[in-house]
Amino acid sequence: MSLRTRNPFKIRRSEKIDSDSTFLRIYSPIILEDFAERHKDDKLWNDLLFIRSSPGAGKSSLLRIFEPATLVTLHNSKSSPQVKDLRDYLKKIDVIDNDKVKLLGVCLHCNKNYEILEDLHVDDAKKKRFFFALINARIVMTTLRGLLTIKRLSFPQDLDKITINTPDTNFINDVSFPCTGALLYDWAINVEKKVYKALDSFLPIDQIQPEGHSELFTLRLLVNAEIKINNEAFNERMLFMFDDAHKLSGKQRDFLIKYIIEQRNNFSIWVSERLEALTTEENLKSYQGRDYNELNLEAIWQTREAKFKSIVSNIAFRRAAISTEDVPGFDENLEANINEEVFKTNYQDAYEKSITRLNSISEQTTKFNEWLNYVRTEDCSDLERAILTRSTEIIVHRNLSEQQTAMEMEIPSAVLKASIISQIENAAEYFISLESKLPYYYSFDKLVQISSFNIDQFLHFAGELYEAMLSNRIARKATLITTEEQQRIIMRVVNDKWKELSTLIPYSEVVKKFLQKFHEFAYKESNRPTFPYAPGVTGFALKPPASNKLIQDEHWLDDEVFIQLSNVLSTCVSFNLLEKRTVNHGKKGSDPTTVYYLNRWLCVRFNLPLGYGGWRSIKPEDLLKWTKIT
Repeated sequence: MSLRTRNPFKIRRSEKIDSDSTFLRIYSPIILEDFAERHKDDKLWNDLLFIRSSPGAGKSSLLRIFEPATLVTLHNSKSSPQVKDLRDYLKKIDVIDNDKVKLLGVCLHCNKNYEILEDLHVDDAKKKRFFFALINARIVMTTLRGLLTIKRLSFPQDLDKITINTPDTNFINDVSFPCTGALLYDWAINVEKKVYKALDSFLPIDQIQPEGHSELFTLRLLVNAEIKINNEAFNERMLFMFDDAHKLSGKQRDFLIKYIIEQRNNFSIWVSERLEALTTEENLKSYQGRDYNELNLEAIWQTREAKFKSIVSNIAFRRAAISTEDVPGFDENLEANINEEVFKTNYQDAYEKSITRLNSISEQTTKFNEWLNYVRTEDCSDLERAILTRSTEIIVHRNLSEQQTAMEMEIPSAVLKASIISQIENAAEYFISLESKLPYYYSFDKLVQISSFNIDQFLHFAGELYEAMLSNRIARKATLITTEEQQRIIMRVVNDKWKELSTLIPYSEVVKKFLQKFHEFAYKESNRPTFPYAPGVTGFALKPPASNKLIQDEHWLDDEVFIQLSNVLSTCVSFNLLEKRTVNHGKKGSDPTTVYYLNRWLCVRFNLPLGYGGWRSIKPEDLLKWTKIT
């Protein structure tokens, strides 16, 4: 891919970026802050780490950073200000320094024909042996190629410049150690060729006799080996990465993960995979008690929302900078505030509706007279007055819902002023936008919220918004996208995503029915006059029948009655339709609660607010009813 392109936001997968220099220019390295913390706590290296997420969160891009070609390209440009932040992060985790690359990343992409081994007409034990043999061969080939890359040597011409000696000589009978890289590479190629021949041939497999392995011995062989390149010892750390493990067959994934969990020793091994690879129980039960470290790329930002905003802001800046068109900015081209003159009449109408409803209440009681006088006479704009009056409505209804005393006294306006906090104002803005059909889903800040901590989701929306900026530029208009145009574009993308669900996910019709039913429930709860669940209901927790205690032991998962519900929830979590969060509420020391929040693009689809915090507990049997298709 050339260094510049028309709409860089539409490049959604790192594999489509051929140039390492282009990849480095557009990659935002802020995620590496978490790696720096793990490194500081001695939890990054010499252990097993699973990197998981729904599609598009940046797993493959993250692993690409640690591949030899990327690190060499970065090191060759170590003075470039465009990659300084990435270089600094990698220094912190001991991957590079000013003199050299200090890590050999060996990345195996699990989409490379492993699954077709399941087509062989042999028993599962032999399939496992062939699968391990293929992985061993590719670990060797990838390692040797990486060694040459790090040393700026040519592949395959310079394989003879590598010498390998190892105490583990029992596994490879066809090679005598010490040996050259060329000899070891030839061994690996022959192993791979025989497995492929077994796949392609009509001959009985016994006549082909592909080599089978009972374990992934190359991990230990290479880590313990004495490696020299041009007679110079190579002593850098090795990192083995298995990317897209969800693309293996179910049995292959189980073989691989069981082996590396049991036999990982002191190796640095990272496995990236989508949540869809996990079982229902793994997706829905607690992460606690697992025998490995796990990094969920979306969950990591749930308590670091400002950091995620920094990431996508950085991504937007980097992508816009390599566009061939003269639209270098992104967030500054999204109108951040609604044009009050354009919607002046709407705000005046919103005020009139609210004040009319308040007047009707004042006919029944005098306690709010001072409040009404305040909202009528306060010196403010039409927008401010509309929000003030709608906020007052919410506070009035909350007051009326409380237990009343026999004596009614006028409440001072100071009480109203103190009650109108930001959550109330946000609720008022939401109600006004619904009632008066005003833009609500606009601005860079709300785009970040709608992205739900998923990089690909951000790029999907941002790509269409940037396309509108480019179109304005061609038409010689201002590149600024108005609030109403932003909402139209965002709603169009949301509607397309909703339609795509039917072909992208399992149980699609049941899942869509379930989400629609929850929307009806959440919309009703969010639009109560008192707005009791600020900032609006967008999530739920499960509560057992005849109990006020929220489910903590997840025993409903073991009940066959709820199989369909567990399948629906697991699918929603796997494909990032529901965000799973742990919430602490109630008394200090009480058990945390698992809350399932709608992905924020679904909030747009269902005209719900975007904030977190509003959720209701629902019995699993009631949720189960929402999965029934009639």
